[in-house]
Amino acid sequence: MAPSSKQLVALLVITLVAMAPFTADASCALVVATAAACGPYMTHAKNTISKDCCTALGKSVDALHTKADRVEACNCLKTAISEVKGFDYGRADAVHKQCKTAYPFPLDKSYDCSKG
Repeated sequence: MAPSSKQLVALLVITLVAMAPFTADASCALVVATAAACGPYMTHAKNTISKDCCTALGKSVDALHTKADRVEACNCLKTAISEVKGFDYGRADAVHKQCKTAYPFPLDKSYDCSKG
């Protein structure tokens, strides 16, 4: 039996929260907060993007000042997303557009995070 949307969102949140303590940089923690807030939309559990998602996304973007911050956040997010079944990269792209926030790197599993 396939997991429900709620189960996928729960898995996303658990995976991201579990990863946060293992980084010395705050960038990963910010990405975790953003992904948790936006997860329901990006895994099809919800059909709309929440205000909390846009707020978290804005805070995350504002905090990624240096290339090192962006590389850390990118690697953290790619690792977490790879563990989540049902993650929709197209919906992730839509979040940036609907929240009117330009993210400093694309959410693409083939993107080279070292480009920062």
